[in-house]
Amino acid sequence: SAIQRLTPQSVAISFEVPEEMREEFSYVPGQYITVKVDINGKKENRAYSLCSSPFTGEAPTIGVKQTENGLVSTFLNTKLNVGDILQVMKPMGNFSLQVQPESSRNIVLIGGGSGITPLLSIAKSVLIKEPHSTVSLIYGNRDKDSIMFIDALQELQEKFPSFSVIHVLEHGASEYQGILSESVLEE
Repeated sequence: SAIQRLTPQSVAISFEVPEEMREEFSYVPGQYITVKVDINGKKENRAYSLCSSPFTGEAPTIGVKQTENGLVSTFLNTKLNVGDILQVMKPMGNFSLQVQPESSRNIVLIGGGSGITPLLSIAKSVLIKEPHSTVSLIYGNRDKDSIMFIDALQELQEKFPSFSVIHVLEHGASEYQGILSESVLEE
């Protein structure tokens, strides 16, 4: 239903699920879906974590980073168009978090690159459903231009004071000392 360019090498792909399949495609934060595509006459399957939250009303969405020699990631980043139909398996996986509305937890999420996708789903869900909990994300990337979902993370920080992000970059601005400050992001 939508494709959003996140970085030069990554996209967010949102899916429209037919009404009669919505129950089958319900998910918990952190789960993944398997996408099946036909490339050069051969079926290829790849699993991608959902970065959307089941509590926001947003369409189920995955983040896909194009990898060198990656058949499916290259197809999804360069050939897929809004309106195309993909075969998708129902959500699966145990890397998930059950939200507990009465909880008052301190949750720390650590990830890098495209590993942000399940963590983003978990963070959004906790922030929405656990108003007494805090979420801290430590997120590593090559450089500031490779940070997937940078706008979404900034929006979450602005909307939820209980959410913080520490960006750790392999290559950064000359004054970069291990933690990417907001002043470096604004350059």
